[in-house]
Amino acid sequence: FWVRHPDGYLIRPAQRILAVNPATYSRQVADAFQRNAPRIALELLPVKQTADKLVQQGDYLEAATIYETLIKEIFDQSHLYYDEEPDYDDDDYDEGGYYPEEEGLEEFVRECIVALGNCLADERADRVAREKIIEALYDIYDRDLSAYEGHGFTTTASDLLVKYTTPLERQTIAQWIRDALNDEGEEVTGSDRRAYGKFLLDLEKDTLDDEAYLQICRETGRTSDLVDRLL
Repeated sequence: FWVRHPDGYLIRPAQRILAVNPATYSRQVADAFQRNAPRIALELLPVKQTADKLVQQGDYLEAATIYETLIKEIFDQSHLYYDEEPDYDDDDYDEGGYYPEEEGLEEFVRECIVALGNCLADERADRVAREKIIEALYDIYDRDLSAYEGHGFTTTASDLLVKYTTPLERQTIAQWIRDALNDEGEEVTGSDRRAYGKFLLDLEKDTLDDEAYLQICRETGRTSDLVDRLL
């Protein structure tokens, strides 16, 4: 629709349409796993290179969409994560299971995460692209944190979000964390709660007064940070 401003400006609200189809790349990732390729990471490299080229062309939203699709599909298709704590008494449990075709996938995912961060750091990325990247990095953080055995993606993703977001964007992420901490349906406890607390403190360190800082420490079990602040 169109809106005419009293000063005569004609404004047309619009939504950007993606030039890439995420489903296409999802199928490529799934096919790489189903074909039993000797090195899946090498099979997926051309997909990442497509995203890399889009970055060079300034198509940050399309590039971020491909990076995000790669990471999500690898999480779903690979053995990087267990859905729950392995049952070591289960006869079907393969202790020390090794999947040579998946060698290099962890580093491949990390490279995609860093690429997302580089897009976020680029001043030419527009608001829509930035929102996409921030949501993708936060989802990666959340997925790795909640996993039985993480791969350190939480640190990489949170560092990028703290470093390259604006104050307003950091407020949005902080609210996501508070929502997760206060979710009555899925209580966050232990090390996960402490990790969320650290992320929250890092995001808001420039705006928190002493009382607010100490309150977060108390609510998330950040005892050492609380003591340091008191001293």
